[in-house]
Amino acid sequence: MANLVSKGFILNFSTNLHAGSGDANYGIIDKLVQREPATNRPIIHSSSLKGALREYFEFKNPPLRDKDKVTTSNFVREVFGSHQNDDNMESGKCRFLAAYLLSIPVRSNTIPYFMATSVDVLKELKHEAESTGYSLSTTLVAEIDSIIELFKVNGEENLHNGNPIIFTNNFGLNVILEDWVANVKENVNVTELEKITGSNLAVFNSSDFAKLCNQLPVIARNQLENGESKNLWYEEVVPRFSRFFQFTLIPDETNIEIDSFLKDLINPDNTFQIGANATIGYGYCKFNTL
Repeated sequence: MANLVSKGFILNFSTNLHAGSGDANYGIIDKLVQREPATNRPIIHSSSLKGALREYFEFKNPPLRDKDKVTTSNFVREVFGSHQNDDNMESGKCRFLAAYLLSIPVRSNTIPYFMATSVDVLKELKHEAESTGYSLSTTLVAEIDSIIELFKVNGEENLHNGNPIIFTNNFGLNVILEDWVANVKENVNVTELEKITGSNLAVFNSSDFAKLCNQLPVIARNQLENGESKNLWYEEVVPRFSRFFQFTLIPDETNIEIDSFLKDLINPDNTFQIGANATIGYGYCKFNTL
């Protein structure tokens, strides 16, 4: 098999996302979102992501069916692998990694929301890029490094302390983000970083960002029969405008189908749906190059 190279993407959600964990839960919230075990932050598991993308591209490139025989289109076979009922079983040539939370909207007293991330999320973005062989721009790396320096005290990293930091005084010096008062650091450039996190960036310490991620919106859902409530349940969602970063490994060789897939993936005219509740508008996003 050819060597693999890394392609980095940003998933920008225009609607709420519920990529369900599927775990039994006996608390107030019946349906929880997927979370990364080590950090407890929202995640989109690689199987969920690959399945959603496969469904989209199989709709455009459907398999041929003849009685019990299924023949996967060459495009889908190359990218994702053969259909489970295909006579010729082959694995796909792309390797889809999980999508990790990059930024999430946090309400403010000055504008509707800032885009919140944390210093450890930015460190993980650098680490994931390095470990997969993806080259972030030197400007982006420099901006991340300058933010990491802000969370040092006497030269030591202090990731669990300090108020959130914003990088503009356009909204005054008394900006409140949920329950936190923001510090303004005008002299730190975040132009490239805001291209991937979203505008009006706010960087939280690790502990406070964990609290934000543990206070996701919860929506009540109900099943009615003849106007009578039969089943009321509560569902956790990742709010719209949230962004995730993701890396996909592809063969380091010319492949028409994979090249077409990558082009379609970042086409601004294409919208993808991930997770549950597609019919009520959950999980719609666009992919952009990292």
